[in-house]
Amino acid sequence: MKNLFLLVTIFLCLTSLAFASDAEYNSANGLLKMPIVKVDQNKYYDVQVVLQSNGQYQITQANQQASSQSSGSSESSFNLQTRVLSIPTVKVGSKTYINVELLLKTNGNYQITQAQEQASTTQIAQSCDGVSMTDAKYNAITTGMTVAQVNQIIGCQAALQSSSTFAGVLIESYQWFNTPGIEAIGATFEDGKLWDKTRV
Repeated sequence: MKNLFLLVTIFLCLTSLAFASDAEYNSANGLLKMPIVKVDQNKYYDVQVVLQSNGQYQITQANQQASSQSSGSSESSFNLQTRVLSIPTVKVGSKTYINVELLLKTNGNYQITQAQEQASTTQIAQSCDGVSMTDAKYNAITTGMTVAQVNQIIGCQAALQSSSTFAGVLIESYQWFNTPGIEAIGATFEDGKLWDKTRV
């Protein structure tokens, strides 16, 4: 019953945040904004949750309708069994945290169980010309990352090569190349998360 209540609350509450590629948290008002949250086979867009200083949380917004701006956005997920909300990337002011996990208890309390501060944010170039595709960068790219996280590692914006939907799963292929035919890294994402990578 409580799971049904949570799903109904999410559905009724999510409807108006401006899209961003990553989740954002405003420490002044406790508002956590997430572009996409996957719950079982359902996706909710523009999700907003207020994390109160007394340890309580409240879902204040959700939307079942996608926007074209949500493509390439970081996708969070909520596991109904474990009650864990997993967020790949959260921006908090000038800092960025990755692999964030929140335990959203049925009594309305929350607990941050995991958060890793991203070491340093490098400037993301629009073009990969002049950007070296090193083994260290390639090896740092791991399954489950978002396009934004891979852009951060490589230091330039990816070029979308193809996009299709198969059995309800969005499959996108991206490539980072500094000069066509010289150095490149390719990656395939399923529903916004890295599934496979290759050196080209």
